[in-house]
Amino acid sequence: WFMGVTPYLVTGVWVGNEDRSVHFRTINYGQGAHMALPIWAKYMLKVYADKSLGIKKDDFEPPAKELSVEINCDKYESKRKKDTKDPFKDGL
Repeated sequence: WFMGVTPYLVTGVWVGNEDRSVHFRTINYGQGAHMALPIWAKYMLKVYADKSLGIKKDDFEPPAKELSVEINCDKYESKRKKDTKDPFKDGL
């Protein structure tokens, strides 16, 4: 997989096969930056070259002010009962 995001277009590229028995020779060949990214890059060159699409090459606008959100993780942490069996400690 490779997902590309621009201010005016979001595009994903997947490289693979519906048949699960088909594999890349190495994990390097199968990862997104090796196979899917070059396809996305060539696609974007064609998108930008085709003026009839109206997709312009532009940067994202920065936010007007710094964005900050404080999250209280304790509020969302699940409370585990002490009598619950730990599969990693006790084995499955």
